[in-house]
Amino acid sequence: MTIIPFVDVVSRGRLRVRMVVLNASSSVVALPDVGSEKSLQSKLPGDGDWVVILYNCDCHTFDDVIDVLQRATGCTGDVAEFLAYKVHLEGRAIVFRSNRDKCERVAGIIASVGLQVETDLA
Repeated sequence: MTIIPFVDVVSRGRLRVRMVVLNASSSVVALPDVGSEKSLQSKLPGDGDWVVILYNCDCHTFDDVIDVLQRATGCTGDVAEFLAYKVHLEGRAIVFRSNRDKCERVAGIIASVGLQVETDLA
């Protein structure tokens, strides 16, 4: 499986870059479209001065990561899937934003399955 950027044209000539997966049969499978990075941040559960940062690892499947993100943060499947790929491609990603106590709780749930996670001030 290979993940590559894919550019397509949306309304009024604007370009949109999405990440797509090339599977073994060389067909393209588009990842969930959650909009821009700013739009994605607005879809993250919670708001506050603290964040939960998830780090990439090669020891968990995408399904494992998506499942724990949904359980821990309450985000939708599409957002969890997008975040899992973002972590995979960039090495880390902010997956939750709230107050310190809630971020520590979410980080604990994510860490309970063996993923590397930390909390920090935004």
